[in-house]
Amino acid sequence: MSFARPGTELRRRLALKRRLARTPLWARLVAGTLVLVAAAIALTGLFAVQSLRTYLMERVDHQLRAATKPLDRGGDEPPEAPRLRPQRLYGLFHMVVMDAGGNVARTIAESTDGFRPALPHLTPGEFARREGRPFSVGSVEPGGPQWRAVAVVDRYRESKVVAVSLADIDRTVSRLVVIVTGAGTAVLLILGLACHWLVRRSLRPLGEIERTAEAIAGGDLSRRVPPRHRRTEMGRLGRAVNGMLAQIEKALRDRSESETAARRAASAAQSSEERMRRFVADASHELRTPLTSIRGFAEFYRHNPAGDVGSLLRRIEDEAARMGVLVDDLLLLARLDQRRPLERRPVDLLSLAAGAVLDAQTLAPGRPVELVRLDEGDGPVVVAGDEAASYTHL
Repeated sequence: MSFARPGTELRRRLALKRRLARTPLWARLVAGTLVLVAAAIALTGLFAVQSLRTYLMERVDHQLRAATKPLDRGGDEPPEAPRLRPQRLYGLFHMVVMDAGGNVARTIAESTDGFRPALPHLTPGEFARREGRPFSVGSVEPGGPQWRAVAVVDRYRESKVVAVSLADIDRTVSRLVVIVTGAGTAVLLILGLACHWLVRRSLRPLGEIERTAEAIAGGDLSRRVPPRHRRTEMGRLGRAVNGMLAQIEKALRDRSESETAARRAASAAQSSEERMRRFVADASHELRTPLTSIRGFAEFYRHNPAGDVGSLLRRIEDEAARMGVLVDDLLLLARLDQRRPLERRPVDLLSLAAGAVLDAQTLAPGRPVELVRLDEGDGPVVVAGDEAASYTHL
C-alpha cells in the first residue's frame, strides 16, 4: 500500500497535465483570469465583511458603555429601580444582578426574542477584571445569537451585567455577504463573457496562421500570414512565420529546379549514350568501308602489279585518311562525349564522287558503275562543308 500511493498520485498528476495540455489556450486564459478575479473578489469581500463587523462591534461597545453610565452615577433611588434606559442600547438587551459568589441573583430585564445570554460564572476577582470591558458570550438556547456584555458595579456595591444581542449585526453582515456574493457572481459572469470575446479576438491571428499552414500543407506555397503592426506580438510572429515560409518556398523551389536539372541531365546523358551507341555503330560500319577499299586496292595491285601504282597508292592514302578521321572522332567522343565539330571549307563534290566510283569499281570489278553529271558543265562542283562527312554520306 505504501508503494501504491505515490504511483497513484503520480498518475493523477500526469492525467491532469494531459488534460491541461488538451485544453485550448483561450479556455486556459479565460479560466485563469476568472480564478484570479474570483480570488480578488473573495479577499475584498472578506475584508469588507470583517471591517463592517468590527465597526459595528465597536459601535455596540461604545453604545453599551454610554448606556451603562447611569449605573455608575447611581442616585437616591433604591437598587430595585436602577436608572438604566433600555432605549439607549443598540438592539435587544438583557440585564442581570450577580451575587457575591458570581451567580445570577435576579434578572432585571429580558430580551424579547426568547433567547438568553450564556453568562459565565464570575468570581469577584474576574468581575473586577472585566468591569467596564465589553466581552462576547453565546446564547443559552441552541441556535441563539451572540451577545455583547459588560460588567458594572453601582454605588450600592451591586454587581450587574448588561448584555446586548448581536442578532442585528449578524443579519447586517449576512446581508452584506449575500450582496457581495451576488455582485461578485454577476461580475464574474460579465467578466467571463467579456474576457472570452477579448481573448478569442486577440488570438484570431493564430487562427490565420493555422489556416495559412494548412493551405501551404495543401500545396499553396504562395500563401502568407496577413501582415500586422510589428510592435505587437502577433505582428512579430506573423513576420517571423512569413520569413520562414519564404525560406521554405525558396528551398522547395530550388529543390524542384535541382530535380528538373537532374532529370534533364539524366535525359541528356541518356541521349548522349544513345548518340554514342549510334555513332559507334555508324563508325563500325563506316570503318569497314575504307578497310575494304584498302584491302581491295591491295588485292588489285597483287593481281595486276603492272597497273597504275601511283593512283592505287593515292586511293589507299585517301581511305586511310578517312579512317583516321573516324578514329579521331572516336577518341574525341571518348574524351568529350560529343561529336567532332564539322569543318566548313570548300569541297569538290565531283572529285569525291569520282573517288567513290573508283572505289566501287575496285571493290566490285564485275559490277558496272558510272559517274553521270546531270548538268552539261565540265567544271568542278564546289560546296562549303566537311569533306570527310560528305564522303561518308556518299
